[in-house]
Amino acid sequence: MDPRIPRWFFVLFALYAILQFSNDYSHLPNVVASHFDAAGVPNGWQTKQAFAYIYGAVLLLAAGLVFVIPPIVARSSSINLPNRDYWLAPSRREATVNYLSAAFAWFGCAVLVLMVLVFRFAAQFNMRPTNPPDAAVLWYHLIAFTAFTVFWLARMVMRFNRVPGDPTTSQSQGVRK
Repeated sequence: MDPRIPRWFFVLFALYAILQFSNDYSHLPNVVASHFDAAGVPNGWQTKQAFAYIYGAVLLLAAGLVFVIPPIVARSSSINLPNRDYWLAPSRREATVNYLSAAFAWFGCAVLVLMVLVFRFAAQFNMRPTNPPDAAVLWYHLIAFTAFTVFWLARMVMRFNRVPGDPTTSQSQGVRK
């Protein structure tokens, strides 16, 4: 799996997010609703400057998943994987590291998309308090992110939990032949 594709997606979407937030920033009130309960009712406020700083911090956190963690993992001699000796053998290490880099990049993209949607909800709520966005949309985004995370984890486990061509490993480690 080539990690460049999700990295480009991340960069393009992050640029979009920055431009969108830059446009929204001037329309926000000085004190913004920044935290919401399960029904979408605000229960926490902060200055719009603090809101912008937190938005930037979230973008940096997501960028770390895409651009910082993979090189650290690549240089690490103690990557913890099932069937570690097989997947990190010198002939397979580069392919394994590329797979992990791409996987973390896609996860970083998912985190970025979720955070942009959540911050966009908050911005829209503050710009249109008399006609706020539907809070159910946030739940749909959270469900989609949870589904993506489950799929992402299952894919990682299925890939590294077995050794191709080894009859002693299977997709459910409890079955031995």
